[in-house]
Amino acid sequence: MKIAYFGFDLFYDCLQMLIDNGHEIMKIFTCDVDGDYERNVRTYAAAKKYGIEITSCRPNADMLYELLRQGCQLTVSAGYYFKIPVVRSLMQVNVHPSLLPVGRGPWPQPVAILNGLDTFGVTLHKLSPALDSGDILIQDEFAVEKDENLETLTRKTQLSAPVLLRRFLENPDFFWKNSVPQLSGEYWAEPSEDEMTFDVSDSFDRIDKITRAFYGYMCYMKKDGKITAVKAAKCLKNKLTEDLCPLMSIDIDGGKLIVLNLA
Repeated sequence: MKIAYFGFDLFYDCLQMLIDNGHEIMKIFTCDVDGDYERNVRTYAAAKKYGIEITSCRPNADMLYELLRQGCQLTVSAGYYFKIPVVRSLMQVNVHPSLLPVGRGPWPQPVAILNGLDTFGVTLHKLSPALDSGDILIQDEFAVEKDENLETLTRKTQLSAPVLLRRFLENPDFFWKNSVPQLSGEYWAEPSEDEMTFDVSDSFDRIDKITRAFYGYMCYMKKDGKITAVKAAKCLKNKLTEDLCPLMSIDIDGGKLIVLNLA
């Protein structure tokens, strides 16, 4: 198929799967990222390697209609920041990391951990004017382990997304015709700074959830009146910590907080 792709390195495996399976990527729409937690190196490298036009300009309807005129059959968005115009003559799908209609919103993974969910997943759905509200095409559900953190949960979504997309492309007309409308859903706002902040005097469970929910990104630790940005930390109960090489080890209620990296 002739495809326009929207995304950056977060779900890069979706782009590579499309290329490896012989689809023609007409154009890549990407966006500026922070270069730390979110990157765009692989996406730009793929565009150069395969001779694909790439732009960081936000798409408008005229751009989509021009792609349609050139023979575009499908648009795929995976982790893309900006709103994409909906063109009725095009098949347009979006990869979303949650089991819609629960978990609409920009960053569901940490919210799932903060909420203590047992299961999570990835949804491939039709693009719609309303955020994350298009008909569901196909989903993948998996367990959220007790020690799951942001990095491990995100990796599960990254592994799942190209599999879903490949299954859809095996028979897109079938999935399109048999899609399921979303009913009432649940929007998860991006976590606030308060939700990302803990005091070392808080309960073990609260500190554990916050450090896992933002592991590899950043959360905020209050200690002795000072706030420190923490990139990676683990809460441990009765475990050896010699192999962790911590920057600091702090006694907390019911265990230890092992700080591995500062933001």
